[in-house]
Amino acid sequence: QLKHLQVNHLVALQSSRSGESTVGIVQRIARSLDQKAPISKAILEELSIIEAPTINLVRVALIGTLIGKVGMVKNVFRRTLETVPDIGAPCVSIEGEDLSAFMSAVANVQEGEALYLGVYTLDDQAKAYLNANKLLQRHALIVGSTGSGKSYTVAHILEEMAKLQHPSAIVFDIHGEYGSLDGTNFDHLKIAGPADIGTERSLAQGVVHLPFWLLGYEAMVAMLTDRTDTNAPNQAMALTQAVLALKQETLRASGQDDLAAEITIDSPIPFKASGLLASLDELNEKRVPGARAGADKAGPLNDKLTRMLGRMSARLSDRRLGFLFSPPEETLDLKWLERLISRLMVDTSIQQRGIKIIDFSEVPSDVLPLIVSLVANVVFTVQQWREVNNRHPLALICDEAHLYIPAAADSGGSDQISVRAFERIAKEGRKYGVALLVVSQRPS
Repeated sequence: QLKHLQVNHLVALQSSRSGESTVGIVQRIARSLDQKAPISKAILEELSIIEAPTINLVRVALIGTLIGKVGMVKNVFRRTLETVPDIGAPCVSIEGEDLSAFMSAVANVQEGEALYLGVYTLDDQAKAYLNANKLLQRHALIVGSTGSGKSYTVAHILEEMAKLQHPSAIVFDIHGEYGSLDGTNFDHLKIAGPADIGTERSLAQGVVHLPFWLLGYEAMVAMLTDRTDTNAPNQAMALTQAVLALKQETLRASGQDDLAAEITIDSPIPFKASGLLASLDELNEKRVPGARAGADKAGPLNDKLTRMLGRMSARLSDRRLGFLFSPPEETLDLKWLERLISRLMVDTSIQQRGIKIIDFSEVPSDVLPLIVSLVANVVFTVQQWREVNNRHPLALICDEAHLYIPAAADSGGSDQISVRAFERIAKEGRKYGVALLVVSQRPS
């Protein structure tokens, strides 16, 4: 009966092969006059009062074959037509538990991997599941306008993910919306805010500092220089020279002279931001011997770093950026980065909470793209260089992604650095077990 069907409903047609059904989607439902029905002249004259014979028409697009059992696996869906239905083959609507079972077969959901999403709008008695392993090893997107329920959906997915045996995800919580999620599999971290600077709150208490030395060269340049400044190239050169010297000094002080000769400016070696300011100030005021004996002249960088020094001094005194420029002394330890990575990423060799929710709500918006992409880049790089047998699949859940992965980014700016970092993960992440789950109100 037509009242049991709606457009976009799923139907199953009996196949000519035993144990198989051909599955289709209802595209159109119509009722028309039956042209073959015998109608007398008298009936034609009284059509206004007599109902003419009708025929019900349903157009179905065949989408695949549901097989009862293949080997030891039950309910296998294949996106091919193994057979064509016979004329007069029984056709039934897929509803309730049958719809749940069919959609689980489509998603290849196996026992122990099911991630409960909710119910289908077509049938509120049918439960919707995802294959958790595939979700955590593929890229996905959740989009919708403001107030449409994105945060609720993400929170629900995280709650269901926490029920899995070995969940592994990092959530970039931009507005601190997921702090109420609780359970044995949730580990709450936060980027240090102004109130955390100078206190004993550290990584052990879930407070994360991301020292300036952890940034890559391009991020350092974007943060400290102004591309419109005529001295920008000189400032970038001075920054390269000073940062590399400070990193080499740290290694030599720890007796690693051989390693000091091999590092690059992007090598994650600790140094103090205040030491960098002093080194740049020295280069800015440096004078060199002149042509006449006993006389000197301005050095090649003399007075060309003044604007960069002013910008850096302002950032060093900004408590909102204390997590970057005023981190605790423990971050100067060469083994600190290893401890940070162990806290951010799941170590399967020990019992550890698998869903890391990082609160970025106290990070200033102008540096947010740099900081979020820094965390993502550290995680991806570690995953990339790990031995294959030690890799554990990891999902990066990017909430409010439009704030740090914008569609349009200025060349050389912090936005472009962030876009490039996430593009790299999008293109190469699956090879190394890193998936992106992007959540945004701006799909473009």
